[in-house]
Amino acid sequence: MRSTKLDVQPICKNCLEVVDAATDPFGEATPSEGDLSVCSKCRTIGQYDADMNIRPLMDFELETLRNEHPETYVDIQKIIFILKAIDNAKNNK
Repeated sequence: MRSTKLDVQPICKNCLEVVDAATDPFGEATPSEGDLSVCSKCRTIGQYDADMNIRPLMDFELETLRNEHPETYVDIQKIIFILKAIDNAKNNK
């Protein structure tokens, strides 16, 4: 995995958090339109739009992702689990 500080600062359209970095399990870490994202603040699964903001996936898109790309869906759920575990660890200090 590799994280990269982004030149642009996308916004999660669910929680309005400014996203200043991206992490990619394949080491690319430069998002482009259509790429999936998980907001580290609200845990929303989203997709980069043409303006490089992150719009939440709609229910039918999540269902399509789960049915057509089950490995990707499971990987995203693992990321969400890890983010929650990090938050829990921080809160228990």
